[in-house]
Amino acid sequence: MIVFQLFTGVTGSAAGQRVLIGLREGPLLSPEDNKRIVEQAVIRLFAGEVEHRYRFINVILAQLPEEALPELATNPYIRFIEPDGEVAAP
Repeated sequence: MIVFQLFTGVTGSAAGQRVLIGLREGPLLSPEDNKRIVEQAVIRLFAGEVEHRYRFINVILAQLPEEALPELATNPYIRFIEPDGEVAAP
């Protein structure tokens, strides 16, 4: 499985921090394949939960243990990890 080659995993308690995970686009995987790989890693390896899969942007909303974030950020298929929050126009 590709997922297990990309992540070593972190054990921890159930999800703790809501984050937006931006995914890279590349020649090897379609955006949908990339989302599936990252989602599987978030759920299975990091004891997290995918809350939303955005349709028109290459981003997923997930809830993860805080200690999982540094390792998840090293994945080559992830562009960014940012805390989720409210945004308002001025």
